[in-house]
Amino acid sequence: MADFIDFMKEEEEKEEKREAAAILPMQSFTRKEKIVVMYLLRAKSRKEIAKLMGVSVNTVKTHMRNVYKKTGVHRQRELMSKYLFGYLRGDTVNGD
Repeated sequence: MADFIDFMKEEEEKEEKREAAAILPMQSFTRKEKIVVMYLLRAKSRKEIAKLMGVSVNTVKTHMRNVYKKTGVHRQRELMSKYLFGYLRGDTVNGD
């Protein structure tokens, strides 16, 4: 019985960590990272984002890599899912 209780506690802790990770740390994003996320949400390509921001595609990739690292995701689809979850919770992305 004690093993089962320990197992359930571990599972509950894992779930809490997953929920906490689902909230985007927008306050830790730089202004440029926020802008990249906003463009990604508008289905802009890396090339389009680079042109709109007046930077290279590699710079956009760097911003995306930083956003992925801060949010704990590995793909754009994961980022969009996390953002949607956060948006529904009331979190927002600002270009400020």
